[in-house]
Amino acid sequence: MRAPFLTYLTVFRSRLGSINLVLPHCSLTHQPDATLVRKIRASLNQTVDVEFSDPAAAFIFEYLVDDKRIVGSAFRSKSRYSNYAIYRDGSVWKGESKRDGALLTIPIYAPDRWMADEQLLSTIATPTPETSGEILDLTHDLGLLTRHKNTLTTGGQLARGLRRVSESANLVTDNPFILGAEGIWLLRQLVAHDGILLREFLRKVLDTSTATFTRDDLSQVFAELVNAAVQAARDKVPRAALQEAIRFRKLIEETTKKFGKSDKNRGPGVLEHRVAPRLEWLVDLGCLSKNGLQKNSFSYRTCDMTQRLLVELNEHADSPHCAEQVAIAQWFSNPRWALQRRTLGVSSRRDSILRAYALLRRPIGPSPLREVAFASVIFRKTPSSYEDTRNEAIEMARTTSGASLSGGRYTREPENIYLPDSALSHLHQQ
Repeated sequence: MRAPFLTYLTVFRSRLGSINLVLPHCSLTHQPDATLVRKIRASLNQTVDVEFSDPAAAFIFEYLVDDKRIVGSAFRSKSRYSNYAIYRDGSVWKGESKRDGALLTIPIYAPDRWMADEQLLSTIATPTPETSGEILDLTHDLGLLTRHKNTLTTGGQLARGLRRVSESANLVTDNPFILGAEGIWLLRQLVAHDGILLREFLRKVLDTSTATFTRDDLSQVFAELVNAAVQAARDKVPRAALQEAIRFRKLIEETTKKFGKSDKNRGPGVLEHRVAPRLEWLVDLGCLSKNGLQKNSFSYRTCDMTQRLLVELNEHADSPHCAEQVAIAQWFSNPRWALQRRTLGVSSRRDSILRAYALLRRPIGPSPLREVAFASVIFRKTPSSYEDTRNEAIEMARTTSGASLSGGRYTREPENIYLPDSALSHLHQQ
């Protein structure tokens, strides 16, 4: 039984967009971890030749030289670019290689090109081939892949489908770290798997006297936050899950005592690795900000949506559909998703349900009602609640010839929906 929040994280799981390096390689068919990790590594090892004379490429060189300091004017022995040097000559960028001397172009690894993108809100934890296993584990943490077979869950199918919708609408480029509509489903998954602890993070940062804080500030009080999350989970989760959370609390308390609050000379450890990803996720989702701060720093600022997310987590904490309700509320209120909302929304509620069903349609059998209802809300121009939309989908199935509803393993309440080809035909004609 897993704890009511995520107990194992590292800084290498900070970029939510990493899931877009994994899900395109997945299906409903089993594949071993080693196979999938090899595919992720291949994506991260791809290079693109970039011309030094191209003004549009200047931001990439600034990222490599100034921001990350991966490359410099002298050759370095420990770097992915150890055979290259990059430097400014006045207002012009130039480069050299150990073998060929002066260069006109240089091969840039895909992750560096993606992380240099000016649209990216943070550049913490650049993925590398060596961290491919961490990236795969993040998809497991978020419930997007099954842990033993690496097959798509219904959540993974929806995340991949929403990403493709954003790509088709030209809302995102080939940069996997710039989130499209899949980001709002990732928020739903975070609330479902980690919402109790995320709520304590938000309470703490909003309770400080300044709007700016650091990862280390939260690391020093992490034991306090975990304890509050454990108390909040009592009477809400099975006993085995609570016991797992209590064991984690003990680990964090012992770690805090061991290192103390004044030990600033050690490198990032258990506390920092558990804190950093959560803060970075909130930045990706527009609920924390780095405006005016270095993108490559562990410094953060609260914003209007920080308070709004906490209000929504508190408001829906006792609801069986808390995760859906919080994510949908953010979809319609957070400026982070404004362009996505305007572009993807349709006026017809019936069409929104059909579009959602088409996105989640399976080769054989019904589709999960929860994900269909959630996606249907995302495809609407005007706000709609999750429960109302779910009821509308149920009513459509009951009044559509050839459609059906079915219960799950433990309940007779509708959990799956099937719509016939005839119901979807007019969507294909649009």
